[in-house]
Amino acid sequence: MTTTIRTTTTQRGAALIVGLMLLLILTVLAVSGITTTTLEAQMAGNTQQAQYAFQAAESAADTEITAGAPIMFDGDEATGDVVRGPTAYNYPDVADPLASADVTTVYRQQAFFSDTQVEVHFEVRAEAATAERGGRSVQRGGFYVLAPVPN
Repeated sequence: MTTTIRTTTTQRGAALIVGLMLLLILTVLAVSGITTTTLEAQMAGNTQQAQYAFQAAESAADTEITAGAPIMFDGDEATGDVVRGPTAYNYPDVADPLASADVTTVYRQQAFFSDTQVEVHFEVRAEAATAERGGRSVQRGGFYVLAPVPN
């Protein structure tokens, strides 16, 4: 006795369509993930450049306050007059710096401290920028010195 097995040949490719749809969904997710990763890498790079500019401005302002050139002051200055600078600094101080800063010191005011001394107030303004991606930062700091009362 012979047994015959009947097979249906009415397949219409449903498995192929489902497989292609899943492959399309996975491709869209992969492209989306790559785009997100690229954007996050650019954002991290921009943040790093902004940090370099901030550090350059901060370092230049600190250097200008603690070890800058002597201030030429004759007592006839008006508020906002530049008394030192602009001075250029590189951060770090190497041939190919990450950022550069320009620092200016301006006169703000003076106040009598005692009968023999006067407080002379100054403001240091450091503006830094990076060559790559245009990171920028502006830092301001103030300081004062005690000077003898002019005769």
